[in-house]
Amino acid sequence: MGDLALAQLPPGELLRLRGRTANEKTMGNTFRQRLAKVAIGKLVQDMWGRDVVHLKISTGLPVDHMRDAAELKEALMGKHLIKTDSCEVIAHVTEVIVMPQPYGTAYSQMLMPTGEINVYHTYMRTGIVDVGTYTVDIALDDDGEFVDSESGSVESGVYTAQERISAMLERDYREKMPYKIIEQVLRTGVFMANGKPVNYSDEVEEALLPLRSATLNLMSEKWQRGTTVDVIYLSGGGAELVCEQIIEVYPQAKLVSQAQTANARGYLSYANFARGKT
Repeated sequence: MGDLALAQLPPGELLRLRGRTANEKTMGNTFRQRLAKVAIGKLVQDMWGRDVVHLKISTGLPVDHMRDAAELKEALMGKHLIKTDSCEVIAHVTEVIVMPQPYGTAYSQMLMPTGEINVYHTYMRTGIVDVGTYTVDIALDDDGEFVDSESGSVESGVYTAQERISAMLERDYREKMPYKIIEQVLRTGVFMANGKPVNYSDEVEEALLPLRSATLNLMSEKWQRGTTVDVIYLSGGGAELVCEQIIEVYPQAKLVSQAQTANARGYLSYANFARGKT
């Protein structure tokens, strides 16, 4: 999974499932099911004998893809065999909670990791900007209520910059570069060619323009100048790539710590919160 899998996979065989068309949605949910099984496998290590483990799952979807929630729930509900080198159990998923993806970040700030209310989060209108690989999602929470009309998605994520850098390096060096190298150039602006650093910072800035523009345009469309939004949390793997430009326009914006995993940590906090209420 993740970078390790990408490093071992030949570039021509790389398939990234986005789940957009009807057929791709089915494939996307199959992929999400696999990810869920991996996560469950991590949780139930050293359990054998195909014991039945009862679970509830809280997860998210891009804001404009929430209509797919019913299909995702159907894919995750029920019994699944989890068999790895460290466990073999039957995972019985009894409930699936699907929320707009950025809400994971919101919960990571509104709740403590153990599920208690974070008393230091006193904002009434909270905006979240989640800059992901394939979508940029924004959500607005008004004192605990999701405001659909001021939330949305745009099909422009970090991949737009990655593809430009990949094409640029292939053009300059006549070979297709691994994903890890592309990501390194995107983050540092430097490409190591034959052991020597080559400055690509200007090209990286140009490659990031569409992502930054799409993010700011979506925020402007939904929130205008953001006058009524008390705080804006920036999260996702691409948050650091756009935070400077966003903060310049929206001074109440903040880059959350460990932005790449903020949604996942928030889902866990919400799960602990829900468990504490039962």
